[in-house]
Amino acid sequence: MSQEKQNPTEKAAKHKADEAQSTKTPGKTQPKSMQHWQDLVSGRIEDAMQQGAFDNLPGRGKPLKLRRNPYTPEEQQMAFNLLEDNNLTPGWIGDRQKVQNDIAALRSQMKQAVTQQQRSWANASAHERSEMQLERPYHLRRWQSTIDALNKRIKSLNLQQPYTHLEILVLKLDEELAHLGADWLTENAG
Repeated sequence: MSQEKQNPTEKAAKHKADEAQSTKTPGKTQPKSMQHWQDLVSGRIEDAMQQGAFDNLPGRGKPLKLRRNPYTPEEQQMAFNLLEDNNLTPGWIGDRQKVQNDIAALRSQMKQAVTQQQRSWANASAHERSEMQLERPYHLRRWQSTIDALNKRIKSLNLQQPYTHLEILVLKLDEELAHLGADWLTENAG
């Protein structure tokens, strides 16, 4: 009976019988050290090579295809390999980078504006301060409008991403101002 058609129980019994026979054969002893184990394994591999056990392996003579990404779902492997072969990235990665850059740019602009307003406020007269207070709602509406547009892109991007742990949290004006220590801007801002 060929090895492909033997059931696992028969294979195990045959292997056990072969092992028992090999220990009874004169001159063959059980390995006692790591070197003995390595010699035994090397000997068995060489015997198998001489018997032709490795002659008809699939992909013989070709480079091994070790490119499988364990983090990519099986059904997306080919698509990711094509993208990688052509030095491209999935669209959601580029979109994610753009959104993150836009968030960083907004935060930087807000920080500069808040810093400038704090400096101006400290050196302003009462009349100038009242004018600055009149400008606050304009800045807040502009930032809120920018945040709303970014949040729309963030929500769309979060739906496209295959990995939930990469989700980008939506922005909230109050939280962004609090992070800058400028939550006072929303006070008395019509």
